[in-house]
Amino acid sequence: MGVIRSVGLIAPKGTGKTSLAEAILFNAKVIKRLGRVEDGNTAMDFDQEEIDRGMTLMPSVFSFDLKGAKIHLIDTAGYPDFINETRMMTGIFDNAIFVLNGAEGVKSQSLKLWKMLNDRGMPRMIFISSMDKELADYGSVLDSISSVFGMPAAPVTMPVTKDKKLVGVVDLAKMKYYADKGGGAVEESDIPADLADEAAEYREKLVESAAEQSDELMEKYLDSGELTPDEVEKGLRGGAAAGKICPVFAGSSTLNIGVSNLMSYLAELTAGPESAASFEAKDTDGNPVSVVVSPKEQFAGIVFKTMVDQYAGKISVFKVLTGTLKPETPITLPRVNRKARVGNLFLVNGKTQTPTDKAEPGDIVCVVKVDDLLTGETLCDPARPIIFELPAIPEPVIALAVVPKERGEEDKLSRGLGSILEEDPLLKTRRDEQTKQLTVCGSGQIHLDSVVSRLRRRFQVNVDVAPPEIPYRETVTKPAKYVEYTHKKQTGGAGQFARVFIDLEPVPRGEGYEFADKIFGGVIDQNFRPSVDKGVRAKMAEGILAGYPVVDVRVSLVDGKTHPVDSKDIAFQVAGREVFKKAAMMCNPILLEPVMSVEIEAPDECMGDVIGDINSRRGRVNSTEQAAGATIIKAQVPLAEMLRYAPDLDAMTSGRGTYTMELGHYEEVPKRVADEIVAKYNKQRQDAE
Repeated sequence: MGVIRSVGLIAPKGTGKTSLAEAILFNAKVIKRLGRVEDGNTAMDFDQEEIDRGMTLMPSVFSFDLKGAKIHLIDTAGYPDFINETRMMTGIFDNAIFVLNGAEGVKSQSLKLWKMLNDRGMPRMIFISSMDKELADYGSVLDSISSVFGMPAAPVTMPVTKDKKLVGVVDLAKMKYYADKGGGAVEESDIPADLADEAAEYREKLVESAAEQSDELMEKYLDSGELTPDEVEKGLRGGAAAGKICPVFAGSSTLNIGVSNLMSYLAELTAGPESAASFEAKDTDGNPVSVVVSPKEQFAGIVFKTMVDQYAGKISVFKVLTGTLKPETPITLPRVNRKARVGNLFLVNGKTQTPTDKAEPGDIVCVVKVDDLLTGETLCDPARPIIFELPAIPEPVIALAVVPKERGEEDKLSRGLGSILEEDPLLKTRRDEQTKQLTVCGSGQIHLDSVVSRLRRRFQVNVDVAPPEIPYRETVTKPAKYVEYTHKKQTGGAGQFARVFIDLEPVPRGEGYEFADKIFGGVIDQNFRPSVDKGVRAKMAEGILAGYPVVDVRVSLVDGKTHPVDSKDIAFQVAGREVFKKAAMMCNPILLEPVMSVEIEAPDECMGDVIGDINSRRGRVNSTEQAAGATIIKAQVPLAEMLRYAPDLDAMTSGRGTYTMELGHYEEVPKRVADEIVAKYNKQRQDAE
């Protein structure tokens, strides 16, 4: 098996990640010109929605050869709405290049992404970009890497600035100066005398980091006070692959300075698939199995990206976990228990594909038109069906009701959403049983806006959108005892009869629903008691105040009566529904709303405006802390108040603020707000009748 490396680019939005990918592809001669995000012509961001928004919305892959190694480069999304898909992608690549902005340093969003890599124990290196900017400070960012990220930083290259202009880099391992000649070209020379002291200082940090990676190197360093370039690279290689140190490079992605130096170490300082001798999976019965990583093993792979092309059809992009796959090979899809054949294999280069004759462990390839092959699906040798799990994606937190503007386009809307669902693992849809509205659920406002744009552009479906739905819940706050309901229905033949008594009480928040059978004797036949539970659950799903699910209650079936002829399953289901409704209205029902844990990073001078805005949104500020010229504000804010927060934050901070949010907990909706929600629900029901 040849040298194969999968490398993911990780960084918050606006750091220069996609520009770095562009420079790497240009230097590798994969693309002929250096595109710019601002011009909408980069190779990685080829989707029209990405071009329009100037940001990466979905992972993109390019495969190329570099110094005899096959490199699979994956660009990931950095905007907060798409961070959960980036988390999923950390289960795909074996290494990461973490991009920092030399003028901004480590941001709070950077720390979140860094912790994501820590969770996977992933080897990584850092590229400090934007060193051509006026406020760029290499030494300060280097210090913050160790202090904030908690991993020793080993500076491999040092940026060189003359007359406030970035002109090249010094390779601290080779102790050579590489002057920028434009277009990614460099001229190698000895280090100029005026840079010698600074370079020696940074090299000392590098050599110390390398020496600490083995007893042999440390002994040599303590004896002589120096290591050869080969010894430095040996120490770096071992420490980086083990995730003990982080090699740091510097330059400018947009000017393509320092990128070729990063690339010269790319294969040497990254881990291959063979570095993990095995991985954990499950068999089809759910039992854990350990799978050896080898090209001679039975094949297994995992789909991590789906593209729907109007000409080629569905394109499934997957990583080979173990074994070797060749074209026209039979496979099995264990989740759906279906056999298939892969057909031709292709390497992925953005929006284009190149045929390949085989794929080995670590390779990223794609196949076309394989039904049931969805994102997250394992495909494997029929002789050994296994299931490999990618990092889980949390449930969506925000939703929009969508209706086609033109009558008769419901089918087009469904087909368009179906295609987008195949491509987008963050997206969910549901249809409200009462209103019959189609609801699209996503991870943020930008995410949902992009879905609406894709429907219009790619599927020619214009939709009207209702304000995002909030996943309210309902519950009760006090108990009710021995609540009775009798269901009797006589239609001429066999009738229906059921009489039930229940106790209803609240349980602590988050404990869900409990049904307790406390019937003594045979006042209700054993086979009818689950029917009461079924009826209760049905009513809980419909809600009792405003149509939202009821949570955190305990229902105890305590008494009842049956009829020898007229009692049947449906009668006790109806009785269960109605007795729960009756009891709940006696138990002071309330509405609960999702409260989000929000973390905002904003310039120091904007802190007052941001905090005041949070307070106006019924939010509570929990803490503030300083981070590299910015303030990090942690708060609890109701989701209903955060639906259009992105543009508001941009306005308050001149586009310099970022935020993330995730579900924190549910708490009672204030009475004034709850009354408005209930009144709106009742009016909608009246209008529908």
